[in-house]
This record gives sequence, structure tokens and C-alpha cells, in this order.
Amino acid sequence: MPGAGTKGQAGRSRWRHTLYARAWLFLLLGGGALVGALGAMSGRLVDASVDRLLDERLDLARTVGGLVERRLLGELEHLRHRAAMFFGPEQREQLRRALGREYPVTLFHEGAFTLTADGTPDVVLPSGPSQLEEAIDLRGLAARAQALGRPVISPLVHLRVGDRPVLVAVQAVTGPKGVVTGYVGGVVQPTATDLLRDVAEIRGSAVTDLELVDANGIVVASTARTDLYESGDHESVLVDAIARRRDFKGRCHSCHEEDDEEPADTHVMSFAPLPTLSLGLAVYQPERAALAPAFDLRRQLVMVIAVVAIFVVFLGFAVNSVVRPVVRLRRAVDRLETGADRSLPAFGRDEVGTLARSLEQWRGRMVDAMSALDDARRAASAEAEAVRRHLEALEGLAARSAGGADVETLLDAGLQHLLATTGLDQGAVRLMWGERQYIALVGLSEDRVPRLLREAEELTLNHHVGGQGGPGSCAVAAREGTGGEGHRVLARLRAQHGSSVTAVMCGNTQPTVREHRIHSLLFHLCMTTSGRILRDREQLVQRQQERYLRGLLDAQEEERARIARDLHDTIAQDLAALRLDLERLALRAPEGDPRTHVEELEQRASDALRTTRAILLDLRLTVLQSMGFVATLQWHLERIGREHGIRGTLSLDGDERPLGYVLNVALLRIFQECLNNVVQHARAEQVFVTLAFEPDHVTLVVEDDGVGFDEASAVRAGADERGLGLLGMRERTRLLGGTLTITSRPGEGTSVTVTVPNGAFDEAPPADAEERPA
Repeated sequence: MPGAGTKGQAGRSRWRHTLYARAWLFLLLGGGALVGALGAMSGRLVDASVDRLLDERLDLARTVGGLVERRLLGELEHLRHRAAMFFGPEQREQLRRALGREYPVTLFHEGAFTLTADGTPDVVLPSGPSQLEEAIDLRGLAARAQALGRPVISPLVHLRVGDRPVLVAVQAVTGPKGVVTGYVGGVVQPTATDLLRDVAEIRGSAVTDLELVDANGIVVASTARTDLYESGDHESVLVDAIARRRDFKGRCHSCHEEDDEEPADTHVMSFAPLPTLSLGLAVYQPERAALAPAFDLRRQLVMVIAVVAIFVVFLGFAVNSVVRPVVRLRRAVDRLETGADRSLPAFGRDEVGTLARSLEQWRGRMVDAMSALDDARRAASAEAEAVRRHLEALEGLAARSAGGADVETLLDAGLQHLLATTGLDQGAVRLMWGERQYIALVGLSEDRVPRLLREAEELTLNHHVGGQGGPGSCAVAAREGTGGEGHRVLARLRAQHGSSVTAVMCGNTQPTVREHRIHSLLFHLCMTTSGRILRDREQLVQRQQERYLRGLLDAQEEERARIARDLHDTIAQDLAALRLDLERLALRAPEGDPRTHVEELEQRASDALRTTRAILLDLRLTVLQSMGFVATLQWHLERIGREHGIRGTLSLDGDERPLGYVLNVALLRIFQECLNNVVQHARAEQVFVTLAFEPDHVTLVVEDDGVGFDEASAVRAGADERGLGLLGMRERTRLLGGTLTITSRPGEGTSVTVTVPNGAFDEAPPADAEERPA
């Protein structure tokens, strides 16, 4: 069933996290680690013992091989020594007799021979060379001995007569100058000479077999007298070891036996080639005898591991006896949590029983604590809700103030929040700001309000709002209802800036008095209403300043227009008439100095008339009203280029937008004054003008590359034309609510930056701003 499978998986998952699981896990890990460590240690000890025993067998093979080689080479050297003195064509008979006397008493009693320097048989005993040459290549053997420079021995060969297995050894004979004069050789039958006889005492009573193997892997001598003249079980391995002069050791077992034979015992084998001859010696010994000490050590370690395993089992029972009461206690606690039991069952007098009794006492205290915690949580939740409403009330007052609500609306909203905080339904609040008074009422008759407010005014201020020595002092008091008055809460706050707020809340229900919240509400109500009053006053002052500035600018422009009209009607007309008279006089004047003088006067009159008309253009706003502000700036730059040769450049930053009549006029007059200073004082070649439209302000920058000046000296002088112009620009900028910055040093040019706020005095031009053209 799917449900049963899920339940089983959940049970197994829970069991993995139990104390039983952890105890058994640590027990198995610890016991397993101990047993594993003992096992690994026993394996290492046994392996080390086996390696040591195999090394001993390998040393035995090397020793015995060395003995066999020294015996063979000693006997061969004896023959060479006896035969060397008779080498020569005339001494062949003496050589035969000497070999005939010596070889029967050596290992080479099967025969001896000599070869000439080119390897041709010379003396062969006891029979002729034909039989020996049929069995082995004597020339090749001699060439090999000469190439190696030492004695050599052939693999096992069989002679034709009697099919006798023999080994043939050859050694070179050299003359006085080291030249090879011939070779001496001997024929040895391994079984007849018993090459391994001398090592029988070394072997002793040990069950050890020795085998002498030739270069073809054939067993030529053995202490076991078995498998002679046959290939051994490891023919290819032995042949390779002899050829490479390499030792090896290891185990061999019955895998080399025939399938139908009974398996043989495993043997330990060590093999070492003879030092110089192409023979090798193998040492065989049954594994039981060779590795008996290692096997004894293994049995002892197995017994130790068994003892440790038994100890781990008993330790498991001990762990179970300790863990079982704890698990029983856990199950009892689970039943207690699910409600199946109402208390813990009785346990013993041991540590678990003491723990169970402590848990029961702790559970009782926890039940009491949880009940108290629930009560505290409900109280905290109610307090949090009240705090949230209080904060919303404060945010509402701030939002109403920011939205432009008047003082009466703010007082009404503050009174509603005070009534909601105290739980009453009637009240009044009064704000005193200097000589002004604002009152808001809810549910109270007007004849009761003065008496209740006087009662609140009698409270002693004993709490500082905003900290000790903060922005105000406050007092709150609750009065029980007497004489049909009902319950009431009185509150009073006086701010440091002189304003005060007095509040009275009345009702028939028991009020909720939270002084800190009433303090907070009164403080914020005082601050928001005071801020509203201050903003109203600031707006009034700003409007008055705007009207004053507008009137001042209008008066200045009217005066400029009047002066322009007067100049046009008087001086300009007179200069035009004078120029015409001088033209007629020049036509009638005689040639020479008189006419030249009259023409100069005419030119001066024309220049004066052009200057007057330029002044008229600067005084009037005709270009600004017809072309706009930006085009007027460009027109003035082109004009100074034509008239004074000063190249002007205008750059715009941001999106162009209308600035309003007052800003246009004020900025244009500042711009004209800057250009006038450039023409009259700067001796500049270029003027750079930047007009930047920012989101909240407009910036006009006028820069030139002229000679510059010392601004402080110019302002202190004040009486000259430049000083008066700078003072005028500063005054206009200040009236606009902006800033003017002048940066100049002698020889480094001048930069004038004017920044005014956006939307300042954004009115249309007056209806009478149009002027008569010049």
C-alpha cells in the first residue's frame, strides 16, 4: 500500500536521527576503525614478515649461486693454468698429457679440450672433436668468451654417445702481451659431479630445494633429484631473468600443475642468476615451512581481532543499556506532546530518572510561561496596532500640512486623533500663536470650553518633549467625573518659540491615558500648525517682495523709456539737424582747410547721432519684445561684433523655455552691463555666453578673454563706472532671489555667473510696455 510505504520511509528517516542511531553509528565506526586498524596492521606485519623471509631465500640463492660459480671457475682456471704453459705447435703432445692428467680429478671429468686462437679444436679428451662439435658450436662459444673477456658456459647439451647431458665451459688463454693464444674448455655432467653437493650443509634439515638452471630454463642440477634436464614451471621467466641478470622472488602454486593431477602445495621461490655465468639458482620451499613465523603472527593477530570484536559486542550491550532509558524518556515526551499522556511516567533513581523529574518540573514552568507569553503577545499586538494608528495619525497631520491645509483643518484633524487615542467623544483644542488664537471643537458647547481650557492651563509642565531641554514642555492629567461633568483628560504643551497648544477631551467612558502618545500628538500638532503659519507668512512676505520688485523694475523701465523719448525728441533731433546743416555748409565751403574742417565736424555729428541711437536701443525693450530673450542675446553679440570687432559665441544647455517678463528684463539688463564692461574696459577679442536651463534654476554665464581686473578694488572704488555697474548687477540678482559670482584676475579675463530660481516673478509684460520706435 502506498500509505504503508510512506509511513515506513518516514520511520526509517526518524530512526536515522535517534540516539540509538548515533550510538550505534559511533560504536560501529569506532569498533570498525579499531578492527580495521588491527587488520591493516596485521596485514602489514605479515607482508613485512613474508618480504623478509623471501629476502632471506633470495640471499640464499645468491650465496649458493656464488659458491657454484666459484667452484666451476676455479676448476676451469686450474685447467687453464696447467695448459697455458704448453700452448704452441711443438708442444701439442705435452699439452695432451697435461690435460689427460688434470681433467679426471676436476669437475670436468667428462672431458677437456683446447682450441686454437680462431676457435678450431686442437686437443679433445678423452675422444676426438667430432662428437663435441656435433653437440655445440665451439667456435661460437670461443668468440663469445673473447667478446665478454671472461669464461662462458653453454646451455645443457646432449652428447651423441650415451646421450649424456653435459655443460661446456670455455676460458681464453692469453700470452704475455694479453693476446689470446687459444682457449681451454671442460665438459661437466651436472648429475655425475653433483654441483650442489657442497651446499647440502648450508641447507641443513630445512625443507628447501635448490635447482641450477641454464640459459634455456632447463634444470641441470637439483637437490631434489627430480625434473632434471626438463623445463621448469617458469621457463620463460627464468630465461628472461638470466638474460637480464635480474633477481626475483615470489610464490608459485598448483596452477602450473596438470588439471588431472592433485594440486600441489604452494611454494616460496627465490631466483638469482650466477654472477658471470649464464646459469641461475632457484630456491624452492613449501610455503607452510618458509612462512611459518608469518602465519603464526597472523593467527595471533586474528585472535586479537576476535577479542576486540567480542569487546565491541559487549560495548554495544552497554550502550543499549544506557540509551534505552533515554529513548523511553523521549517516547514519553512525544506522548506528552501529542496529548496522549498528561504527565511523564515514573523512572528509576538513576540520572535518567532525575532528568525525567527535572523535565516534568520544567514543563510545568513552561506551561505557565507560555500562558504569560500569550498574554504578553496579545498585549504587544494591541500595542503595535495602537502604535500603527498613532503613526498614521502623525503621518496624516504631516500630509495635510504638506498638502496646504489651513490651521483650522489641522486642529480639527489633531483633535480627532486625540479623541481616538483617549477613547472619548468630546473635546476642544486651542493654539496660541503670539496674539492670534485658533480653536477647534467637537461635541462641546461654547460656554463650557473657556472653563475647561482654563483648567488645562493650570497644569504644571513637567515633561520635556524632544528630550531634556528639548523644543517644548508638556503636561497631561486625567480627572474623574464629578457633578455631571463626566471623565476628562487635560493636556497642555508650550513650545520654545512661544506658541502653545491646550487640549481637553471629555466623555462618559473611562478614558485611556497614554501620556507619551498625547505628548507626541500635541508636539506634532504644534509643529505642523506653526509651520503652516510660518509658511503663510513667508508667502505673504514673498508676494510683497514680488510686488516691490515688479514695481521697482517697472519704474526703472518707465524711466528708461522716458529718457529714451527725451533723447529722441531733443538730442537725436538736434544732432540730425546739425548733421544736415554741416552737409550743406561743406558743399558751399571753399576748397582747402575750411572744407576739411567742416567735413570733420559733419563726421563727428554723424558719430554722435549713431551713439545716441545705440543708447536708445539699449534703453528700450523693443528688440526683446519683438524677438524674444535668446534671440536678443544673439543680436547684441552680433552688434558688438559689427561695431567693436569682438567675436561673440552663444551656447544653450538644456531645453529652452519661457522665463517670464521680469526674469527676461532683469537678465537682459545684467547681460547688457556685462557687454558694456567688455567693450569699455576688457580690451577683449572674444566673448563666450552660456545660457543653461536647469530643472529648478536658470544660469547665465558671460566670459571674456580680456585683461581682467581686481574685483575688490573695483567694488571699493564704487564711484567709477565699472564699480557702479557691478553694484547694479548684484542688486538686481539679489532682488530676483539668485546669486551672482564674478571671477577675475588681472591678465586672465573675467567670468560673470548669474543663477536665479525657476518661475521667479513669472508674469506677463505690462500693457504699456510698448514704446515708440526711435
